[in-house]
Amino acid sequence: MCLISFSKTQSYSSKQKLDRFDGAPLWAYVNITDRCSHKCPWCYGGFNANLKNEMRLEDFSIIIEKLQAMKILQVTLSGGEPTEHSQFKNFIRELSQKKFLMHLATHGGTLAHFAPFLAEHGMKQVQVNYQGKELHDAQHGVKGAYTSQREGIAAALRENLEVTATITVGEYNLKKIPQLFRELEAIGLPRLRIWDATGRGNRWRKDIEAVKIFEFCRDEAAKLGFTFVQSYDPEFEGDTGSPCPPMSGLFLHINTKGKLRFCPAVLKEPDVGDFLTDTPEVLLASNRQNNKRLLAVNGGRPWCVARDEAYA
Repeated sequence: MCLISFSKTQSYSSKQKLDRFDGAPLWAYVNITDRCSHKCPWCYGGFNANLKNEMRLEDFSIIIEKLQAMKILQVTLSGGEPTEHSQFKNFIRELSQKKFLMHLATHGGTLAHFAPFLAEHGMKQVQVNYQGKELHDAQHGVKGAYTSQREGIAAALRENLEVTATITVGEYNLKKIPQLFRELEAIGLPRLRIWDATGRGNRWRKDIEAVKIFEFCRDEAAKLGFTFVQSYDPEFEGDTGSPCPPMSGLFLHINTKGKLRFCPAVLKEPDVGDFLTDTPEVLLASNRQNNKRLLAVNGGRPWCVARDEAYA
């Protein structure tokens, strides 16, 4: 499972990573907590199961120092739900002292409260999972979640934060994609983003192939003028992109324990390294070796590990 974006223009911030990509990682995705009060049934990381792990602030400081030494361009704080970390504001303060592009992946339910603070501390982009007016509360398992998210999006836009909304797509909502795309366009967001809930280890797959989802969404987005396609999925080629950010080396994923993992949606792969004990040089070398191992499984071509029952 990976992101596909549809845009009306070829110029937007996420292309900055790709324009600078030379084989060394530029983007780090850091889970600061496994806690999440929302209960999305297709949750790729199992964060809907009342998990409690939180990253320590002192460990986060070590991690971002090493990311800085690696010349990482962008750090995305995630979880779980990062705003539910007991020291969330301190994590933002710590990160804001470094020269990263700062992104936040959130359910958006608390975004109205945090938006001014995020803007004050240099947050570049917030990313929310969007399910639309009809389905959002039921999918997120929280009454009033849609209203709270819309208030959060509005607050973020007032603070001049860039907002992107990603629709998790499966058989359950595929027919509603035209409506959801129109809703996002009406909100005024510059891109339409999707990813699939079709991992072969995921009960939401229901015999619909990811590429069919992507093709349908591409065609519906084009009807609204969103004709430029950026793909991070190895099964779907866009105008630009990276065929699997982890496997290509663009992306690093760090969990709440400071472990370097292959991909947030791949739970059964072993740790690649440990940010709390390994040097940046060892981490980068270990990551390259792990990517070579996984590429070899498919004859040197990128493939989606998350859609394989043996890994997902």
